Amino acid sequence: MTRRVSGYFREHRRGDLSPSSLAPYLLARFGPEPSTDAIEMLIDTGADWTTLGPIDALTLFGRSYLELEFDNNPRKIELSGFGQGNTIAVLSLSDLWLHDTSGEDCRISLPIAICKPTPQIPGAHGNWTLPSLLGRDALRHFDLQLSYNPPTVTLLERQIS
Repeated sequence: MTRRVSGYFREHRRGDLSPSSLAPYLLARFGPEPSTDAIEMLIDTGADWTTLGPIDALTLFGRSYLELEFDNNPRKIELSGFGQGNTIAVLSLSDLWLHDTSGEDCRISLPIAICKPTPQIPGAHGNWTLPSLLGRDALRHFDLQLSYNPPTVTLLERQIS
């Protein structure tokens, strides 16, 4: 039996000067139980870590996100290539939930990189506009199928019967 998780393509901008293009996304939920708030995740096969961008971290954690200590945190890492350069993040063990095409939830436990907001104040500037990323740490559990004509995104998990 094979479990399928479907995603979609949507327009994605890579900065103010570059044109938008179609990029693969899927919806994920976080927490010990699947939350009701689904986060739109850009599928990034070049990202080592599944990463929450600032706007999604604020949505999930509320004001406690803005009070998180990033610079002197023992779980601090540096992410290269997040947006236009490097950023600091804190790793936090979490359950990532994906909804498969049969209506079942698929759970993956892994450390999630929570990005430091720059600037500290939310807005449409700095790294606040960057999407959250589904990285190789989560993708390694699946076969990834992308088709641009017609545009389809599928994660396949082969289950041993």
